[in-house]
Amino acid sequence: MGFSVWRPGFGNPPATPLSGCVKFYCFCCSPVADLTLTRQFSLESHSRAIDSCDDVAELRRVAKTLLSAWHLQADMTRHYGAQAMGIASAAL
Repeated sequence: MGFSVWRPGFGNPPATPLSGCVKFYCFCCSPVADLTLTRQFSLESHSRAIDSCDDVAELRRVAKTLLSAWHLQADMTRHYGAQAMGIASAAL
């Protein structure tokens, strides 16, 4: 079992976000194939750790942590993007 990462506002989310291979989408919704070897290794090792975990409570904790980090990253991206464009981030 793998997971997919979908970015809001960039196409439709995968129909089954927790099935299939690990896929990362860039801003144009195409798979990112140019990850560095170090990032590919990290992605694969973390994917295998998730696959081997049978502890539902631990998986829930990790999922909630990742969800929080995702929302924080989205907020920071929105904030800095607004700064770069010279608009108030609250207007977005």
